[in-house]
Amino acid sequence: MAMDLQQCESCGREFACGARSEDGCWCDTLTVAPEQLALLREHFLSCLCPDCLRTIEDARPARPNVWAFLRKNLKRRRQAG
Repeated sequence: MAMDLQQCESCGREFACGARSEDGCWCDTLTVAPEQLALLREHFLSCLCPDCLRTIEDARPARPNVWAFLRKNLKRRRQAG
């Protein structure tokens, strides 16, 4: 199965998601801490693009500025849509 095109819930950028692919997805190679994953599930219903997810992977939960940035993107997108 090929990758599906999706729109990032955080920044709105289009990206390829392989969550339903037999070969897996690019995000399978990332490591997101359980606390970060819990926050993602609280704020987003779908996948994020590589740039946004890598930002989260690199962030520590103690760095709220990253979470504030992602929430701001989400709020802006929900208001526009």
